[in-house]
Amino acid sequence: MSAFFVRGQSIVDVYRIGKQAMGFFRLDGLIAVAPRVSLKFDREPHAEVWRRTKCVFFVPTKLRVYAAYLPDSVRRKLQGEPPGLRALRDFMKGKPAEVVDLTPFLRRAADNRLQRGQYVFWRDDSHWNVNGVKAVSAEVARCLTKEG
Repeated sequence: MSAFFVRGQSIVDVYRIGKQAMGFFRLDGLIAVAPRVSLKFDREPHAEVWRRTKCVFFVPTKLRVYAAYLPDSVRRKLQGEPPGLRALRDFMKGKPAEVVDLTPFLRRAADNRLQRGQYVFWRDDSHWNVNGVKAVSAEVARCLTKEG
């Protein structure tokens, strides 16, 4: 592992994923393993908002998507259900919207793309690239176009 430094503090961890170095924003890593996550609104949305909301999507961090390729010391911290997903499911209990975990779609695409030297996240950023968008688009469309 190596790291970039800004003002003496590391903000990015760098790991080799496939044949390339990939940066992981350290704050995203801390969020991915936070023991407790709570979701709440300062003010509950109007009932009409919930009536019109079909889907709520859990978007995993890049660290979770590429967990299988990280060192054991990092991978061990990422085992089990993400605390953020658990908090989202708890928060959405009793609400009509479906909670959709995008993790398996991004992981599957990451595995497939990596065999061709491609990625679903930008290697130097915490956002998806076009491959990541393609990886989840069918599932997002499925949820948004379902009856109900």
